[in-house]
Amino acid sequence: LLFDFLRKYYPDFPEAKIEKEYVYTRIFKGTKYNDGFMRKIMHTLFQLAESYISIKGFTENLPAVNDELMKQYYTRNSSSLFLKTRKNVSASLNSNELMSSEQFYYSYLSSYRHLAYGAEHKNVDFIKFAGKNDLLEPFEFLLGHYYSAVMNLYEYYLNTQRMANIEIDDAYFENIFNSFDQKMISKYPYLKIHYNMIKMLKEPLSEGYFFENKKLLSENEKAITGPELDNIYVNLQNYCMRKIRGNRKEYLGELFEIYKLELAGRTYSQETGISVILYRNIVFTALQLSEISFAEKFADDFKQYLPDEGVTNYFYVKAHIAFKRGEFEKIGKYLSRIKSADEMLKADIKSMYLLMYYETEAYEQFYSVIDTFRHFLKNNISISDERKSIYSSFLNLASRLTGIKENGNQEKLARLKSDVTEKTDLINKSWLLEKIAELEAK
Repeated sequence: LLFDFLRKYYPDFPEAKIEKEYVYTRIFKGTKYNDGFMRKIMHTLFQLAESYISIKGFTENLPAVNDELMKQYYTRNSSSLFLKTRKNVSASLNSNELMSSEQFYYSYLSSYRHLAYGAEHKNVDFIKFAGKNDLLEPFEFLLGHYYSAVMNLYEYYLNTQRMANIEIDDAYFENIFNSFDQKMISKYPYLKIHYNMIKMLKEPLSEGYFFENKKLLSENEKAITGPELDNIYVNLQNYCMRKIRGNRKEYLGELFEIYKLELAGRTYSQETGISVILYRNIVFTALQLSEISFAEKFADDFKQYLPDEGVTNYFYVKAHIAFKRGEFEKIGKYLSRIKSADEMLKADIKSMYLLMYYETEAYEQFYSVIDTFRHFLKNNISISDERKSIYSSFLNLASRLTGIKENGNQEKLARLKSDVTEKTDLINKSWLLEKIAELEAK
């Protein structure tokens, strides 16, 4: 009864409609409210829901289901059913199918159980069995699981070290990583992809690892699913972004290709959604490459997949599209529609106003925003010191640019260009260089 009542209000569940006493009076009409009984049926329903999602998750994990079947058939001496299940599992065991640490693990279990069956079953001639089967197969799959687990952890540590700017002694990981059998790594595309990702993080100047991973991803994308695929895309995208910050402009095109590959290879829905960061990055990358039509179509088509709290970003990217088109009168209209408590987004909006006021030569408003922006950063405890430094650098450089535009000073312009070029972590860097080039031409 409780379930049937609550399901009517899915997915919003308005608070007034799911308050305990209100629900009780609707389910058990004419009876006095009993808080203890209500709590008991709530708890029971919750337990049933947990059982449901656990069983549903298990039955959707085919390798786990097959392993449990093999285990049950083995203990029940159902040889024919055991061998039939093993045959089904074996049919999918090739290097292009093993695309996660979990798949290596379940392949190991299947192979190991089959080996145990051959060794212990009374009706099996073990000498013939051993001659027909690869006795080292379980070890190879277990090794693949171990390699992938180590590399996943190593990637996590390296990325954490980069993002959090903390020192981590990775000698332990490095010793294990360097001991890996290269023949084993090369045999399985999944292992090779992760091996290359670690090399990309450790040896960013060796660009061959990036391009090999891009090729491996395009060849094996359909076999990789879920978080595994997300992780690979994020690492490739981050590599491109680091190159772009290092003035390697050609990586803008590489980044755009990876975004398009990700969009083509995934099915988006309102349930799965798209992250706000990915949504914004795709638009901004397209705009930097002057792919304005692509950016606008993507922004409009994928708006529906943004989380509820992220929809406000639609107006933010539309403001950027209008800016790229030179439709400055539309920018303020879009920005004024953004209602968000996100402090980073508020800072980005202020940056957008600065660009607009510079382009329209509204210098009084420009310097007013500079002043309020500096106060905003000084008093804000939600934005990290590192991010504050990035914004402050932009404010200083943008202020110098505007002063040079107003007064004209070739020597100061040359110094400004040098300072902007040398900066690696700088927002609106391409815009600053574009405006400097315009002043140089004058």
